Amino acid sequence: MRTILFVAHGSGVRCGGYDFGKRWLSHIQNTEKYTWIYAEVNNLAEFDAKYREVSPDAVIFNFVPIAMGWVSSLVGEVLDRYPVPRIVMEHNWSEGIVSTTLNNHFPTFTYLMMSDPSFTVADSRVFNFSRPLHAFTPEELHLDPTEEVRIGSFGFALPHKNFPLLVREVNRTFENATLNLHVTAPTFGEPLLEPIMAQCRAEITKPGIKLNHTSDFCSEEEAISRLSKNHINALFYMVPDHNSGLSSSMDFFLAAQRPMLLSDCAVFNHLRSVMCQYPQATFTDMLGNLAHIETAVQDYYQSLRGQLNSEAETMMDSVFLQGAQPVQQS
Repeated sequence: MRTILFVAHGSGVRCGGYDFGKRWLSHIQNTEKYTWIYAEVNNLAEFDAKYREVSPDAVIFNFVPIAMGWVSSLVGEVLDRYPVPRIVMEHNWSEGIVSTTLNNHFPTFTYLMMSDPSFTVADSRVFNFSRPLHAFTPEELHLDPTEEVRIGSFGFALPHKNFPLLVREVNRTFENATLNLHVTAPTFGEPLLEPIMAQCRAEITKPGIKLNHTSDFCSEEEAISRLSKNHINALFYMVPDHNSGLSSSMDFFLAAQRPMLLSDCAVFNHLRSVMCQYPQATFTDMLGNLAHIETAVQDYYQSLRGQLNSEAETMMDSVFLQGAQPVQQS
């Protein structure tokens, strides 16, 4: 039996990449072929100690660059201490950067893991796996003609996520509606939560528009449950870089299995077959067809819940077949 060491940052704070990696690993089980060991480390010394303790046959780095700067020291003689396949996982790799990442970081990382159903991989060192989606069964939800519509959204308080624009659109469209925003302060970066929420509140000009804001760093299961109580969930990202990777927020949107109104942005590329695209589509357009849209989202959610455990075993089979130093491809 071979041992795989899965390394995450030990900063003590959660972020999108950290949660994504733990969620992926939660789908992976020990088999007769492979044992998986999880470790959080803060620096090279801690990694070295864990490596010597475990003596793994391969290492996966759940790489969050801003929290794992010590990985840059894995070069030269230092790197020679770890003569095993070294696989890098990033939660938002994109087609635009994946072709150059391994060449730029070779030989620190010898293989790469990504999770983008819209991208076909042509490099044997790159493994594309299913989205690690939570198992969730939403309650039936019908919009009664006398009921106020509930619109929801979720994510870190960052300017490119355009939460004020979402509030403005709800305020423009409806006389009466409830907007449930679960917006938290970003783990890394500027403290923008209060300014952004102040902008959101300033967009409301009608007494019938209610804004509920939560900012607790709740469990992933609770976040999905909250999203599932909305009739429509929406995100209006505006990311100028078309090489941006997929938004991991959409793993929560998908698990909630409600209709989605999303902007035309590369981070939503894998959802184009089931999302309603803003501004071409509007909340008003969706309200008359919620049941049909929701069924399409639910079917797509089921299709994406791939066999992560078997994918992980197939990946490691290929890694050990190619070896610790695979042929560098151009």
